[in-house]
Amino acid sequence: MENKHSIFLSWLLNPLASHGFEEKFAQRFFDKAFEDKDHIPDAGKIERIILEQRINGEKQREDGIDRRRIDILIIGEDFTCTIENKYGSEAHGGQCEDYRNYVEGEYGERKANNRFIFLDIDKPKDFDYMHKSRYAEFDFISYETIRDILGDIISTEKERKTDNKLTISLITRKDMIKRNDRKGKKCN
Repeated sequence: MENKHSIFLSWLLNPLASHGFEEKFAQRFFDKAFEDKDHIPDAGKIERIILEQRINGEKQREDGIDRRRIDILIIGEDFTCTIENKYGSEAHGGQCEDYRNYVEGEYGERKANNRFIFLDIDKPKDFDYMHKSRYAEFDFISYETIRDILGDIISTEKERKTDNKLTISLITRKDMIKRNDRKGKKCN
């Protein structure tokens, strides 16, 4: 399930994607996720978005060693943004710390501007308490926030009378997330 949501989210975050929002969605996403930070990434500086970035090998498991992957890695001109996408599941086995260490090692020149997001339906109950150790100081954003950002952009785009097929498709996706979040179910 997380994979489908990661694909959809990475499409929304891509300023060059066919949705026509340019960097509007990505910038609002960054603004909301990092509203209490000194440096908020500039979505206009996104260079590439990588889905499922392997951090220690190509195979998922080899010789009993877990091969981890970052769900979404955004690389910008002067920043990175790592998104760990959970849809009702938990962070486990130090994965957030492993992702932070990988990104800081690979993109050290951007260290001051490396950003990390933990995305889920609801904020994990232990998120604040275990923020430093279990979640490696990732910032939290919810699917509800994503739905709200998307809803605001769709409303603006509808007023501009943009591509109706795309708008209807996005409204349907936004409503599906809302409906399934209320029911406590995972969205397909």
